[in-house]
Amino acid sequence: MTALPLGARLLRQIGLQTWIPFGLRDRLLRHFVNPDTLAPAPFTCDFFGRRYDGDLASFIDWSVFFHGAYERGLLNFLKNAAALGGPQSVFLDIGANVGQHSLFMSAHASHVHAFEPWAVARDAISRKIALNRIANITVHGVGLSDRAHEETFFAPTLSNRGTGSFISGHNLSNRELGRLPLVAGDAYLAEQGIDRVDLIKLDAEGFEPLILAGLTATLRRCRPVVAFEMSMADTRPGQNPASILTPFGDGWTAYVLGGGPDHYQLRPFAEAREGITVVMVPAEKEAGLARAG
Repeated sequence: MTALPLGARLLRQIGLQTWIPFGLRDRLLRHFVNPDTLAPAPFTCDFFGRRYDGDLASFIDWSVFFHGAYERGLLNFLKNAAALGGPQSVFLDIGANVGQHSLFMSAHASHVHAFEPWAVARDAISRKIALNRIANITVHGVGLSDRAHEETFFAPTLSNRGTGSFISGHNLSNRELGRLPLVAGDAYLAEQGIDRVDLIKLDAEGFEPLILAGLTATLRRCRPVVAFEMSMADTRPGQNPASILTPFGDGWTAYVLGGGPDHYQLRPFAEAREGITVVMVPAEKEAGLARAG
């Protein structure tokens, strides 16, 4: 691990004690090392047997350093879902950000395709790949959509680098960066020769409806398990928020991923709500998918 002040290293040991309720650990850590006010502090630490290159001034990296992972419950779910595809499973990380999910899943999928149009985050993924000499992650420097075009990207300015969005006003602290490339999902996958998809994690800060619409053919042909964050940001006036599920067609069951930061539990999907993580499971994969972990 990169040398950091003794206090930070001691607090990390507290943060890694998962027997202590997450909320208590998190409040204690934020009291002494608030991620929103920390100065840049690069580090390298162990991450599920891999090496993680990060900076404490980035919230996702901060979470990895002090809690051992960001969204550990989601990581547990992705690991279990990838197993349904067997040893040749292919994982799409759409909105890969700094690459934590891709790095983790490189040990549980045959190949990982990380989609990240923002160069700052994409560079962080590349550093992790180089540090670990990983051969099964391909980084795609484009965003996905329902059509090929360029769109204005609003980059994050605070510690949480996961708030960048193509939706104006999605996060008021974001700043306009310029236009970045978007591609039509189905067409791009075909061009890249990605003909197998077993699992998708999608986190695009309000752009999810357009991404899913652009992957309709892939969803119906490959029938992957899909986990995505639901946002009302891109819901048009008069549009039912649940219409985001339309590209899936018939033969899928919708769940909500609950259970807290450290574990997951699949619960029945009842209604579209801001911020929930929706999991879509093809009927033929339901019996083999662990409902909790």
